[in-house]
Amino acid sequence: MFEMAQMILPLVLSAAEAAPVQGLSAADLVEASLDIADRLDFQWGLFITVHLALFGAVIYVDRPLKRAEKAGAILIYAGFAALSYRLMLGQVALLEQAYADIATLASPDSRLLTHMAAALHDGKLEFASGMIVWGHIIMLGLVVLSLIFDRALTHVVRGVP
Repeated sequence: MFEMAQMILPLVLSAAEAAPVQGLSAADLVEASLDIADRLDFQWGLFITVHLALFGAVIYVDRPLKRAEKAGAILIYAGFAALSYRLMLGQVALLEQAYADIATLASPDSRLLTHMAAALHDGKLEFASGMIVWGHIIMLGLVVLSLIFDRALTHVVRGVP
């Protein structure tokens, strides 16, 4: 079953990329872009929640983490961060496609469609991609440093000598 899906998926994706906007109304495209943006917002929320939980766990553990625990935490976090990174960039790519289709339907009379088409041409989605890249790089650095220096963080936060 999985092998069949792997064979069919590239065909479906290539057909979807080649398909014109026919059959989709402006309302359908706006709704799809809002759904995609909602998924992107959810992923950002999950990303932030995981970091809050991780930093809280590092700070409030009563003992220094062992080397194996640190290595395991870094590996698990790296897997989560890589998955989150790919999902977010994928959502932005889908959003770019929806906005490109909206741009083909936008008329000067429609302020909403014109605004969404302008977001594509003004580089707002490229800015979002940059925020995803830099956000993941910065948070990866903070997580690795907090895990490496967990004992020092515990002493600073709790005031333990």
